[in-house]
Amino acid sequence: MSLTNDSPETAARAAKISSRRLAVLSTEARNNALTAIHAALSDSRDEILRANVRDVEAATRRAADGELSQSILKRLDLSRKGKWEDMLKGILDVRELEDPVGKIDLRTELDDGLVLQRQTCPIGVLLIIFEARPEVIANIASLAIKSANAAILKGWWTSESSREPLLRGILGGKESTESFKAISTVISKALAATEVPNDSIQLVTTRDAIDPLLQLSEYIDLVIPRGSNELVRHCQKNAHMPVLGHADGLCSIYIHSDADASMAAKVILDAKTDYPAACNSVETLLVHEDVLKTVLPAVATALLAKGVSLRCDTQSRAALSPALDKHEALLLQDATDADYDIEFLDLKLAIKTIPSASNITDAVDKAIDHINTHGSHHTEAIITQSEETANRFCNGIDSACKFWNCSTRMADGMRFGFGTEVGISTNKVHARGPVGLEGLMIHEYRIRGSGQTAGDSRIHIPAQASLARLRLVSSTRTRPPRKPTPAPSAKPRGTLRPPPASIPSQLDQPPHHHHHHHSPSKADCKMASVPSGPSLYPTHRAPLSIYTRRVPSQTDISAAFNASPSRTPNLTLRVVQVRETPAPPPSPIEMYSPFSDGSESGTSEGDGDR
Repeated sequence: MSLTNDSPETAARAAKISSRRLAVLSTEARNNALTAIHAALSDSRDEILRANVRDVEAATRRAADGELSQSILKRLDLSRKGKWEDMLKGILDVRELEDPVGKIDLRTELDDGLVLQRQTCPIGVLLIIFEARPEVIANIASLAIKSANAAILKGWWTSESSREPLLRGILGGKESTESFKAISTVISKALAATEVPNDSIQLVTTRDAIDPLLQLSEYIDLVIPRGSNELVRHCQKNAHMPVLGHADGLCSIYIHSDADASMAAKVILDAKTDYPAACNSVETLLVHEDVLKTVLPAVATALLAKGVSLRCDTQSRAALSPALDKHEALLLQDATDADYDIEFLDLKLAIKTIPSASNITDAVDKAIDHINTHGSHHTEAIITQSEETANRFCNGIDSACKFWNCSTRMADGMRFGFGTEVGISTNKVHARGPVGLEGLMIHEYRIRGSGQTAGDSRIHIPAQASLARLRLVSSTRTRPPRKPTPAPSAKPRGTLRPPPASIPSQLDQPPHHHHHHHSPSKADCKMASVPSGPSLYPTHRAPLSIYTRRVPSQTDISAAFNASPSRTPNLTLRVVQVRETPAPPPSPIEMYSPFSDGSESGTSEGDGDR
C-alpha cells in the first residue's frame, strides 16, 4: 500500500498496472499478504490509536463549534468498544474465506472437445471514497487483495469555496487524516515483504482529487462511496463509471396486529439504540392500529428509557400519552410529514399508524406502500407471528434486505457471514445488499477447444422457437452413447423425438389431455456438462444432456419422466425453463443433434402454442 501525492491520472494508471499483476497471483500469495497486514496492525496498535486520539480531539472541538455532526464524530473513534478488535478480526475472516477468483458456475461441452465455462474474475480497479471511518482502509485493503482487485482510497472533504452549496462544510476524511496515515504506513510496510504490488492499494492524499478521479473511466472500473447522502449523490452525478452504494439508510420496521410485545420491544430497541449513526439503524416505526394500546407502550417505554425522541402521529401519540407516566409523555413530539423522509442517524424515531382493515392483507399493503414511497430500499423488517403475512410483506417491499422478527442492524456483511464488507448497495444490478467478496467479482467466459471454427461447429439453437429446457442430473455423469436420430414422423403437438436409451420411453408419449395436431417438426438437442454429487464442478470431461424440446407443459413432462418405473437409477429430471415466443412465419431452420453426424436438417413451424 502506498500513500501518494501523485496526480489522479498517475495514481489511477499505477493501479491499473498493479491490478493485472494481482490477477495472476496465487491464492496463497494473497492470503499471505493478509496475514502480514493483520500482524503488522496488531503490533502497531498503540501507535495507531495515539494517532486516532489526535483526530478525535480535533474533531470534538469542531463538533462543539457546530462544524461537524455528532454522527461523523462517533464513526471516527477507533477506541470505541470492539471497533479495533472487529477491524482485525475482519481481516482474518476475509483471509479464511474461499478464494472468489476463478469459481466456475457453468460448464458446457458445446461440441466434441469444445468446452465452454463461465467463471469469476476481478472487476479491476476500485475507487473507494469514504468519510471519517479509519477502519475502512484495513477493510478495503483486505477485500481488494483477496479478490485480486486494485483499490484507490480517497478521504472525502470539500473546501468552504465549493461550487455546490450542499457540499460546503461536508467534512469527513479530513478529520481522520492522522489515523489514515498511520494505518496506511503500517499496511505499506507489511505489503513490501509480500508478492502483492504496493501500488495495488493506494491512499491518495492529493487535495481536490475526487472529481478528476471520477472521470478516469479508462483506468477505474467501479466507484464505491462510503459516507453521507451528499457524498453518494455527488459520485452518482459526476462519475464516468458505475457507482455501487446507497445514498440513504432510511430503514423501517412494521409492527403487525399479531406481534408479540416483548419481541417487538427487544428488536426495535436494538435497531434504534445499538448504533444510531449506522445506515441500518431504524428510522421509521409503522404500527398497526390494533396494537397501539397493547404493544406500542412497551416499545415506547424501552426507547424513552434510552433517551430516544419519539415523533408520533396523532393516533400513536393519543394512545401513548395515557399509557406513559407524566415525565415520559413530555418527551413525545408531534411528527411532521418530513419526518418520514429523514435519515436521523441519531436517537430519534418517527412513528406512524397503519389503519386497521377488515381484510388483514390491506393493512400489510398500506405498510408496504408507505415503505416503497418513503424508504431508501435499504433494509426493512416486520414483527408478526404469521409466515403468510411476513412473506407478503417481504414480497411487496422493494429493498435490498427484508427481515422477519429481527433487527435491521442484522444487515451487515459480517453478520451475514461474508466477512468484512465493502459497503451496502441498493442498486438493482451487479450487487445488492451487503457487498463482500462476491460483489467485487464479475464473470468471464472461456472456451477450450481443439481447433474448432465457427464454420464447422454443430451448435445451433433455433431462433423464435417455443422451447422447454429439460435438465438431466446424474450422480454417475455417464455420457449417453451416440445413436442416429430416427427419421421424423407426424406426431401430435407436444410429443418428443425418441430419446437416447438412458431416458425412459414414457417421454415419447403424448399427454392425454392434449388434442392439437400439427405438421411434422423437429426438436433440437445439445450436449452440456452437468455437475453433481459432492464435487460441484467436474474435473474431467463427463457431459450429460440438456434436451431442448417442444413440450405441452412443465407438469406433463416432469410427471411422465419421474413417474416412470423404468427410470434410470440416480437420474432425475427438472424442467428449468418454459419460454413462450411469438409465432414466426414458417421457415426452414437447420437442426443439429449430438447423437447424429450433424447432417440432419428439417423445418420447424411455430403456431404460438407452448
